[in-house]
Amino acid sequence: MAAGRARPGRTAADPSSDEHPDGALGRTMALRIGSGLDGPGEPEPAGAVGSRPGRRAALLATVLLVLALAAGGVWWYATSGPGAYTEVPAGVEGVLLAEAEAALDAAGLGTTVAEDFDPTVPAGVVVSTDPGPGERVRKDGTVEIVVSKGPDLRTVPEGLAGAPLADAVAALEAVGLVAQEPVREYHDEVPADHVIAVGAEPLAQLPVGTEVALTVSDGREPVTVISVIGATREDAVQGLQDQGLVVTEEPGYSTEFAAGTVMAQSLAPDAQAHRLDPITITVSQGPPLVEVPDVFGQQFGAARTALEALGLVVARENLLGGVFGTVHSQDVAAGTAVPVGSTVTLRVI
Repeated sequence: MAAGRARPGRTAADPSSDEHPDGALGRTMALRIGSGLDGPGEPEPAGAVGSRPGRRAALLATVLLVLALAAGGVWWYATSGPGAYTEVPAGVEGVLLAEAEAALDAAGLGTTVAEDFDPTVPAGVVVSTDPGPGERVRKDGTVEIVVSKGPDLRTVPEGLAGAPLADAVAALEAVGLVAQEPVREYHDEVPADHVIAVGAEPLAQLPVGTEVALTVSDGREPVTVISVIGATREDAVQGLQDQGLVVTEEPGYSTEFAAGTVMAQSLAPDAQAHRLDPITITVSQGPPLVEVPDVFGQQFGAARTALEALGLVVARENLLGGVFGTVHSQDVAAGTAVPVGSTVTLRVI
Protein backbone atom coordinates (compact mmCIF):
# COMPACT_ATOMS: atom_id res chain seq x y z
CA MET A 1 0.00 0.00 0.00
CA ALA A 2 1.44 3.33 -0.93
CA ALA A 3 2.52 5.59 1.89
CA GLY A 4 0.12 8.39 2.75
CA ARG A 5 -2.84 6.55 1.24
CA ALA A 6 -5.74 6.45 3.57
CA ARG A 7 -7.07 3.14 4.74
CA PRO A 8 -10.59 2.36 3.92
CA GLY A 9 -12.95 3.67 6.65
CA ARG A 10 -10.45 6.02 8.14
CA THR A 11 -9.58 9.63 7.53
CA ALA A 12 -6.32 11.37 7.73
CA ALA A 13 -7.48 13.18 10.78
CA ASP A 14 -8.52 10.00 12.72
CA PRO A 15 -6.30 10.05 15.80
CA SER A 16 -6.46 6.29 16.12
CA SER A 17 -4.89 5.68 12.77
CA ASP A 18 -1.47 4.12 12.63
CA GLU A 19 -0.13 7.13 10.88
CA HIS A 20 -1.33 9.58 13.65
CA PRO A 21 1.61 10.45 15.80
CA ASP A 22 -0.58 10.27 18.98
CA GLY A 23 -2.56 7.20 18.03
CA ALA A 24 -1.24 4.98 20.80
CA LEU A 25 -1.95 7.66 23.43
CA GLY A 26 -5.48 8.09 22.13
CA ARG A 27 -6.17 4.38 22.39
CA THR A 28 -4.85 4.32 25.94
CA MET A 29 -7.06 7.24 27.05
CA ALA A 30 -10.09 5.70 25.39
CA LEU A 31 -9.51 2.48 27.30
CA ARG A 32 -9.12 4.37 30.62
CA ILE A 33 -12.23 6.41 30.07
CA GLY A 34 -14.16 3.32 29.10
CA SER A 35 -13.11 1.58 32.29
CA GLY A 36 -15.13 4.15 34.23
CA LEU A 37 -18.18 3.17 32.23
CA ASP A 38 -18.04 -0.50 33.10
CA GLY A 39 -16.30 -1.16 29.83
CA PRO A 40 -13.05 -3.00 29.43
CA GLY A 41 -10.21 -1.25 31.01
CA GLU A 42 -7.55 -1.50 33.61
CA PRO A 43 -9.14 -2.35 37.04
CA GLU A 44 -8.31 -0.26 40.13
CA PRO A 45 -7.08 -1.99 43.26
CA ALA A 46 -9.88 -3.44 45.43
CA GLY A 47 -10.68 -1.40 48.55
CA ALA A 48 -8.95 1.67 47.39
CA VAL A 49 -10.43 4.76 49.07
CA GLY A 50 -10.80 6.68 45.94
CA SER A 51 -12.17 3.76 43.94
CA ARG A 52 -15.39 4.25 42.11
CA PRO A 53 -17.13 1.05 43.46
CA GLY A 54 -16.44 2.20 47.07
CA ARG A 55 -17.93 5.58 46.42
CA ARG A 56 -20.99 4.00 44.90
CA ALA A 57 -21.45 1.74 47.93
CA ALA A 58 -21.05 4.65 50.36
CA LEU A 59 -23.50 6.72 48.41
CA LEU A 60 -25.99 3.86 48.34
CA ALA A 61 -25.62 3.31 52.09
CA THR A 62 -26.17 6.98 52.73
CA VAL A 63 -29.28 7.01 50.60
CA LEU A 64 -30.63 3.93 52.33
CA LEU A 65 -29.90 5.42 55.75
CA VAL A 66 -31.70 8.63 54.85
CA LEU A 67 -34.66 6.69 53.54
CA ALA A 68 -34.70 4.53 56.67
CA LEU A 69 -34.60 7.58 58.93
CA ALA A 70 -37.31 9.25 56.91
CA ALA A 71 -39.47 6.14 57.06
CA GLY A 72 -38.84 5.82 60.78
CA GLY A 73 -39.77 9.46 61.33
CA VAL A 74 -42.93 9.02 59.36
CA TRP A 75 -43.73 5.87 61.31
CA TRP A 76 -43.07 7.60 64.67
CA TYR A 77 -45.11 10.65 63.66
CA ALA A 78 -48.00 8.46 62.59
CA THR A 79 -47.89 5.99 65.50
CA SER A 80 -46.48 7.83 68.50
CA GLY A 81 -45.94 11.42 67.52
CA PRO A 82 -48.41 14.25 66.96
CA GLY A 83 -49.81 12.56 63.88
CA ALA A 84 -51.11 9.68 66.01
CA TYR A 85 -53.45 11.96 67.98
CA THR A 86 -56.55 13.97 67.37
CA GLU A 87 -58.79 16.08 69.62
CA VAL A 88 -62.10 15.07 71.14
CA PRO A 89 -64.64 17.20 69.26
CA ALA A 90 -66.65 19.87 71.01
CA GLY A 91 -70.37 19.52 71.57
CA VAL A 92 -70.34 16.06 73.08
CA GLU A 93 -71.42 17.17 76.56
CA GLY A 94 -74.92 18.32 77.48
CA VAL A 95 -76.45 16.50 74.50
CA LEU A 96 -78.30 13.21 74.12
CA LEU A 97 -76.22 10.05 73.95
CA ALA A 98 -76.98 9.44 70.27
CA GLU A 99 -75.71 12.90 69.31
CA ALA A 100 -72.46 12.44 71.24
CA GLU A 101 -71.86 9.02 69.70
CA ALA A 102 -72.46 10.38 66.21
CA ALA A 103 -70.00 13.24 66.74
CA LEU A 104 -67.30 10.91 68.05
CA ASP A 105 -67.93 8.38 65.28
CA ALA A 106 -67.54 11.14 62.71
CA ALA A 107 -64.17 11.92 64.29
CA GLY A 108 -63.16 8.26 63.85
CA LEU A 109 -63.21 7.56 67.58
CA GLY A 110 -64.69 4.60 69.37
CA THR A 111 -66.99 4.98 72.38
CA THR A 112 -67.89 3.26 75.60
CA VAL A 113 -70.87 4.27 77.73
CA ALA A 114 -71.17 4.54 81.52
CA GLU A 115 -74.09 5.82 83.60
CA ASP A 116 -74.03 7.90 86.73
CA PHE A 117 -76.45 9.92 88.85
CA ASP A 118 -76.33 13.68 88.50
CA PRO A 119 -78.35 16.18 90.56
CA THR A 120 -78.72 18.71 87.71
CA VAL A 121 -78.28 16.97 84.34
CA PRO A 122 -81.49 15.31 83.07
CA ALA A 123 -81.56 11.58 82.56
CA GLY A 124 -80.23 10.47 79.14
CA VAL A 125 -78.06 13.56 78.65
CA VAL A 126 -74.25 13.32 78.52
CA VAL A 127 -72.63 14.56 81.73
CA SER A 128 -68.99 14.27 80.64
CA THR A 129 -66.51 12.42 78.48
CA ASP A 130 -63.06 11.02 79.20
CA PRO A 131 -60.98 12.54 77.62
CA GLY A 132 -63.00 15.73 77.59
CA PRO A 133 -63.75 17.99 74.62
CA GLY A 134 -60.58 19.53 73.16
CA GLU A 135 -58.30 17.02 74.86
CA ARG A 136 -55.93 14.78 72.89
CA VAL A 137 -56.82 11.19 72.11
CA ARG A 138 -55.26 8.64 69.78
CA LYS A 139 -56.88 8.50 66.39
CA ASP A 140 -57.68 4.86 67.00
CA GLY A 141 -58.64 5.56 70.60
CA THR A 142 -61.87 5.25 72.56
CA VAL A 143 -63.77 7.97 74.45
CA GLU A 144 -65.86 7.07 77.50
CA ILE A 145 -69.25 8.80 77.58
CA VAL A 146 -70.89 9.27 81.00
CA VAL A 147 -74.67 9.55 80.69
CA SER A 148 -76.84 10.99 83.45
CA LYS A 149 -79.36 8.81 85.23
CA GLY A 150 -80.85 11.96 86.75
CA PRO A 151 -80.65 12.74 90.46
CA ASP A 152 -80.11 9.89 92.91
CA LEU A 153 -83.47 10.06 94.71
CA ARG A 154 -84.04 8.69 98.19
CA THR A 155 -87.35 8.13 100.01
CA VAL A 156 -88.11 10.03 103.22
CA PRO A 157 -88.92 7.42 105.90
CA GLU A 158 -92.32 7.30 107.54
CA GLY A 159 -92.87 7.70 111.27
CA LEU A 160 -90.29 10.41 111.94
CA ALA A 161 -92.78 12.78 113.61
CA GLY A 162 -93.17 11.75 117.23
CA ALA A 163 -90.06 9.56 117.19
CA PRO A 164 -87.06 10.17 119.47
CA LEU A 165 -84.57 12.52 117.84
CA ALA A 166 -81.77 9.93 117.74
CA ASP A 167 -84.02 7.43 115.96
CA ALA A 168 -85.13 10.00 113.38
CA VAL A 169 -81.54 11.01 112.59
CA ALA A 170 -80.50 7.38 112.19
CA ALA A 171 -83.46 6.66 109.89
CA LEU A 172 -82.57 9.58 107.60
CA GLU A 173 -78.90 8.62 107.46
CA ALA A 174 -79.82 5.03 106.63
CA VAL A 175 -81.42 6.15 103.33
CA GLY A 176 -78.71 8.67 102.42
CA LEU A 177 -80.39 11.82 103.71
CA VAL A 178 -79.01 14.26 106.28
CA ALA A 179 -80.77 15.66 109.36
CA GLN A 180 -80.25 19.39 109.82
CA GLU A 181 -79.37 20.78 113.22
CA PRO A 182 -82.80 20.55 114.87
CA VAL A 183 -84.93 23.57 115.74
CA ARG A 184 -86.11 23.17 119.31
CA GLU A 185 -89.48 24.34 120.60
CA TYR A 186 -91.56 23.87 123.72
CA HIS A 187 -94.55 21.64 123.16
CA ASP A 188 -97.50 20.82 125.42
CA GLU A 189 -97.94 17.26 124.11
CA VAL A 190 -94.76 15.96 122.44
CA PRO A 191 -92.23 14.76 125.04
CA ALA A 192 -88.82 16.37 125.27
CA ASP A 193 -86.27 15.25 122.64
CA HIS A 194 -88.96 13.84 120.36
CA VAL A 195 -89.64 15.10 116.83
CA ILE A 196 -92.54 17.56 116.52
CA ALA A 197 -92.39 18.08 112.74
CA VAL A 198 -90.34 17.06 109.67
CA GLY A 199 -89.47 19.40 106.80
CA ALA A 200 -90.42 16.81 104.18
CA GLU A 201 -93.48 14.68 103.60
CA PRO A 202 -93.19 10.96 104.34
CA LEU A 203 -92.32 8.92 101.21
CA ALA A 204 -91.21 12.07 99.35
CA GLN A 205 -88.35 11.57 96.86
CA LEU A 206 -85.30 13.72 97.56
CA PRO A 207 -81.79 13.73 96.02
CA VAL A 208 -79.22 11.83 98.04
CA GLY A 209 -77.52 14.02 100.65
CA THR A 210 -80.48 16.42 100.94
CA GLU A 211 -80.75 18.05 104.36
CA VAL A 212 -84.09 17.48 106.09
CA ALA A 213 -85.29 19.96 108.72
CA LEU A 214 -86.44 18.59 112.08
CA THR A 215 -88.36 20.45 114.78
CA VAL A 216 -87.75 18.86 118.17
CA SER A 217 -89.62 19.26 121.44
CA ASP A 218 -88.09 20.71 124.59
CA GLY A 219 -91.11 19.49 126.49
CA ARG A 220 -93.67 21.68 128.20
CA GLU A 221 -92.65 25.29 128.71
CA PRO A 222 -91.51 26.11 132.25
CA VAL A 223 -93.38 28.83 134.16
CA THR A 224 -92.92 30.65 137.44
CA VAL A 225 -96.20 30.54 139.31
CA ILE A 226 -97.72 33.94 140.06
CA SER A 227 -99.39 34.81 143.34
CA VAL A 228 -103.19 35.16 143.24
CA ILE A 229 -103.74 35.37 147.01
CA GLY A 230 -106.29 38.09 147.73
CA ALA A 231 -107.25 38.44 144.04
CA THR A 232 -110.83 38.04 142.99
CA ARG A 233 -111.76 34.59 141.79
CA GLU A 234 -112.13 35.81 138.16
CA ASP A 235 -108.77 37.60 138.04
CA ALA A 236 -106.99 34.67 139.66
CA VAL A 237 -108.36 32.13 137.18
CA GLN A 238 -107.50 34.30 134.19
CA GLY A 239 -103.95 35.00 135.36
CA LEU A 240 -103.14 31.35 136.01
CA GLN A 241 -104.66 30.19 132.72
CA ASP A 242 -102.56 32.75 130.87
CA GLN A 243 -99.52 30.93 132.28
CA GLY A 244 -100.84 27.70 130.83
CA LEU A 245 -101.77 26.19 134.16
CA VAL A 246 -104.91 24.12 134.61
CA VAL A 247 -107.01 25.72 137.34
CA THR A 248 -109.47 24.01 139.67
CA GLU A 249 -111.39 25.72 142.46
CA GLU A 250 -112.63 24.82 145.90
CA PRO A 251 -114.57 26.91 148.44
CA GLY A 252 -113.31 27.98 151.85
CA TYR A 253 -114.32 30.16 154.71
CA SER A 254 -112.24 32.92 156.07
CA THR A 255 -112.63 35.74 158.44
CA GLU A 256 -109.55 37.34 156.79
CA PHE A 257 -110.48 37.20 153.10
CA ALA A 258 -113.70 38.55 151.78
CA ALA A 259 -116.08 36.26 150.01
CA GLY A 260 -115.15 35.79 146.36
CA THR A 261 -111.41 36.34 146.86
CA VAL A 262 -108.65 33.74 146.78
CA MET A 263 -107.52 32.72 150.23
CA ALA A 264 -105.05 29.96 149.18
CA GLN A 265 -103.36 28.30 146.16
CA SER A 266 -101.88 24.78 145.86
CA LEU A 267 -98.66 25.88 144.07
CA ALA A 268 -96.90 28.51 146.11
CA PRO A 269 -96.10 31.87 144.54
CA ASP A 270 -92.75 31.82 142.64
CA ALA A 271 -92.73 28.03 142.46
CA GLN A 272 -91.36 26.47 139.25
CA ALA A 273 -93.91 24.57 137.19
CA HIS A 274 -94.69 23.75 133.54
CA ARG A 275 -97.53 24.53 131.23
CA LEU A 276 -100.56 22.28 131.82
CA ASP A 277 -99.53 21.61 135.41
CA PRO A 278 -102.64 21.64 137.68
CA ILE A 279 -103.18 24.27 140.37
CA THR A 280 -106.02 24.58 142.85
CA ILE A 281 -107.21 27.86 144.29
CA THR A 282 -109.37 28.21 147.38
CA VAL A 283 -112.00 30.88 147.02
CA SER A 284 -113.24 32.44 150.22
CA GLN A 285 -116.92 32.17 151.00
CA GLY A 286 -116.44 34.66 153.78
CA PRO A 287 -116.57 33.66 157.46
CA PRO A 288 -117.81 30.16 158.34
CA LEU A 289 -121.50 29.67 159.07
CA VAL A 290 -122.86 28.71 162.48
CA GLU A 291 -126.35 27.70 163.49
CA VAL A 292 -127.91 30.11 165.93
CA PRO A 293 -129.17 28.21 169.02
CA ASP A 294 -132.47 28.86 170.79
CA VAL A 295 -131.74 30.88 173.93
CA PHE A 296 -135.36 31.84 174.77
CA GLY A 297 -135.98 31.92 178.52
CA GLN A 298 -132.31 31.79 179.42
CA GLN A 299 -130.74 34.36 181.57
CA PHE A 300 -129.00 36.92 179.48
CA GLY A 301 -125.51 36.08 180.78
CA ALA A 302 -125.83 32.40 179.90
CA ALA A 303 -127.34 33.11 176.51
CA ARG A 304 -124.60 35.56 175.67
CA THR A 305 -121.89 33.04 176.62
CA ALA A 306 -123.40 30.40 174.37
CA LEU A 307 -123.69 32.72 171.40
CA GLU A 308 -120.21 34.20 171.79
CA ALA A 309 -118.75 30.70 171.96
CA LEU A 310 -120.04 30.22 168.42
CA GLY A 311 -118.29 33.37 167.27
CA LEU A 312 -121.39 35.50 167.27
CA VAL A 313 -121.69 39.00 168.59
CA VAL A 314 -124.44 39.53 171.19
CA ALA A 315 -126.45 42.73 171.57
CA ARG A 316 -128.97 43.38 174.41
CA GLU A 317 -132.29 45.18 174.15
CA ASN A 318 -134.20 45.65 177.45
CA LEU A 319 -137.95 45.47 177.62
CA LEU A 320 -139.68 47.16 180.61
CA GLY A 321 -136.23 47.85 182.02
CA GLY A 322 -135.06 44.20 181.75
CA VAL A 323 -135.13 43.89 185.46
CA PHE A 324 -135.53 40.10 185.45
CA GLY A 325 -132.61 39.53 182.99
CA THR A 326 -134.50 36.84 181.11
CA VAL A 327 -134.32 36.44 177.32
CA HIS A 328 -137.75 37.13 175.96
CA SER A 329 -136.87 36.84 172.22
CA GLN A 330 -133.99 36.93 169.68
CA ASP A 331 -133.86 38.69 166.31
CA VAL A 332 -132.28 35.70 164.51
CA ALA A 333 -134.50 32.71 164.71
CA ALA A 334 -133.11 29.58 166.26
CA GLY A 335 -131.68 27.16 163.69
CA THR A 336 -130.64 29.88 161.24
CA ALA A 337 -127.12 29.57 159.81
CA VAL A 338 -125.26 32.84 159.90
CA PRO A 339 -121.62 33.79 159.34
CA VAL A 340 -119.33 33.81 162.30
CA GLY A 341 -119.18 37.35 163.63
CA SER A 342 -122.81 38.03 162.90
CA THR A 343 -124.72 39.99 165.54
CA VAL A 344 -127.65 38.43 167.36
CA THR A 345 -129.83 40.82 169.39
CA LEU A 346 -131.47 39.44 172.53
CA ARG A 347 -134.55 41.15 174.00
CA VAL A 348 -134.45 40.89 177.76
CA ILE A 349 -137.21 41.53 180.28
